[in-house]
Amino acid sequence: MKKILPLVCILSTAITFAQTPKSISLKKGQEININSTASSNTDIGMGMAMTSSTTVQNKLIVIGEDANNYILTNTTTKMKVDMDAMGQSQHYDSDKPEDKDSEVGKNVADQINVPDTFLLNKQTGLATATKASSDEASGNAASLMGEGSNKKQGTEDAFLIIPSNKKTGDSWETSSTVKGITSKKVYTIKSIDKKMAVITAKESTEGTAEQEMQGMTANVTTNVKSDVEITTDISTGLVSNRTITAEVNDIIEFNGQSNPVSAKSNTTITYK
Repeated sequence: MKKILPLVCILSTAITFAQTPKSISLKKGQEININSTASSNTDIGMGMAMTSSTTVQNKLIVIGEDANNYILTNTTTKMKVDMDAMGQSQHYDSDKPEDKDSEVGKNVADQINVPDTFLLNKQTGLATATKASSDEASGNAASLMGEGSNKKQGTEDAFLIIPSNKKTGDSWETSSTVKGITSKKVYTIKSIDKKMAVITAKESTEGTAEQEMQGMTANVTTNVKSDVEITTDISTGLVSNRTITAEVNDIIEFNGQSNPVSAKSNTTITYK
């Protein structure tokens, strides 16, 4: 009997991971509510600092599918922002009509209650916008609001597929380069309980790219390191919780000047 029990445990683990899907499993009409809260402290340079806290709510709806993709809409339904910088405070609450004319409100006007449509690849979990998204239309508003605001990234982050034949303690890596910015992620399976798995990830984003700032072009060299913990349903690929601790060290070359910018942030995102 003592010899049989370990074998049963091994077989049980093997079966669990054999049942891990090779693709995301969704149904037409399915809704996923995303709630993101983030706080950050930023050193803008020259003795200037900024603190911010944001709360963002989004809704994903599966409106169709084809052989390779699910078709989803992603709509930001609520947003609340509190910022303090250089002795001045800014506040925005999408539930308050009077806040629409504030500086923050004008920056995010094209995001609130405007659905964007994405193709979500069933096998990779990568999203492609079917047209220019409201994030792009509102300029740098997505980066201003922090994690959870960029709809493309927010759509992808709602899902995670564990590669086949992986077990507790195993790791895998992904990487991509877009417009001079390279992102690397090293995932490790921390634990598994029935159909739920806890994954930790070390993420890095490095490179130099041009960005528009105040109607002019700036070169931004970025270095971001993040520690992430993800809880995901291995039977569907749907994430239920994601926590992110990030440290940013950027150098912005703008109008003939070079300015270092550093920040630390904490983000919690839930999916229901």
